[in-house]
Amino acid sequence: QVITGAYQGERKVNRNQLLDAYHLWCAEHNGCDFFLSLDFKLARVIEKAKRKPTVPVVRPSQLLNAVRGGY
Repeated sequence: QVITGAYQGERKVNRNQLLDAYHLWCAEHNGCDFFLSLDFKLARVIEKAKRKPTVPVVRPSQLLNAVRGGY
């Protein structure tokens, strides 16, 4: 929750952010190499986070670069 911005203290939980956190956790738990996301805001939030997930969150263009060997 904290990494994706889903934890907002005692305020109401943002359901989309909570789902992002769950999907990111699933990717980490299963040892994925990348977490592909079309949510550019999520990617920006993760890039600025102090604690980074173990799975890199990438946009489609970044994944293509990684597949080609330029990540």
